[in-house]
Amino acid sequence: MRQQPQILKTGGRQKPEFHRRIVLPKLREAIFTGYFKPGEPISRARINELFRSSIFTKATVAEPGRIAIREALIVLENEGLVHIVPHVGTLVRVLSTGEKEEIQNVRRVLEEHVAVTLAAMPSVSLGGVSEINSRMRRIAEKRNRHDNDILKFAELDDQFHRSLAEAAGYPTTIARFLADLRKRLRLVVLPSAESFAGDTVSEHGEILSAIRGGDKAKVQRAVAKHLQCAMRRWDSRVG
Repeated sequence: MRQQPQILKTGGRQKPEFHRRIVLPKLREAIFTGYFKPGEPISRARINELFRSSIFTKATVAEPGRIAIREALIVLENEGLVHIVPHVGTLVRVLSTGEKEEIQNVRRVLEEHVAVTLAAMPSVSLGGVSEINSRMRRIAEKRNRHDNDILKFAELDDQFHRSLAEAAGYPTTIARFLADLRKRLRLVVLPSAESFAGDTVSEHGEILSAIRGGDKAKVQRAVAKHLQCAMRRWDSRVG
């Protein structure tokens, strides 16, 4: 028998920590996963819809209070994820070109270090990482894709890079840094199901091939190519 999601009944005024424990993380994850898209207003109706579902957690809340929502949005604005515009509302931020380039430059340093480290570890197993890329390929090759497929592809993309960092021996440092950086790139417009090409899969394959070959220069070129292509894809979506 399928277990029903837990329903958190607030029973009137919500406790002060409610927005930190429930509302804040759920709204943050909704932004990072694309439930709220870049530039989209975060309306009360959409928030209520989110909390009536069991997306991201097993708990549902019928209607989070106005104060809890307001306090959570203030924190998200301080984190650079939303803009609160007086007399207009709250909008999900869209990263500027400079912010994208800054994140990609940091990613390049970290991902090159991870890949070069793995290239010097001939006995390391990359089977799990290859399987993640194969799952990405299956999504990319689907004839009839939906926007949910794109979100799943993005999630697997995160897992691919995180798994490489973990395999290189950096589960609590670089893996976590990359996860945060990549989540912030969700503020860049994601492709639609129709426009999605899945070139990322081939670029990942080149990185894995370079690692297995143990060629440091080839590894660096493969990582650089992957990030440069990603920037071009994002620019084409917002341009």
